[in-house]
Amino acid sequence: MAELATKIEAAQTMLHAAAATFDQGKLTSMLPILQAKVICSETAVEVTQELMTMFGGTAFAARLPFERYFRDARAGMIMALPNDQAYDGIAAGLFPKED
Repeated sequence: MAELATKIEAAQTMLHAAAATFDQGKLTSMLPILQAKVICSETAVEVTQELMTMFGGTAFAARLPFERYFRDARAGMIMALPNDQAYDGIAAGLFPKED
């Protein structure tokens, strides 16, 4: 649980930093937004998948919301901008073309 909590905190920190940069009008590229999107969606999947594993069949039998959380988290990896395309954008931002 401590590892999952740490990953959640790191993802939230990255998300808040990207949002603050955008709100302050200091956004010079999409890099921080793409990085935040990827880390947050992947962390959500990892955390919910781990919860499903921890609770085992109980997650289904007791009608706990973990299954829905997992499905919602998986959707976050492919909706709006799929993570594989976001990674392409991140790579392009790390190594911009020179004129």
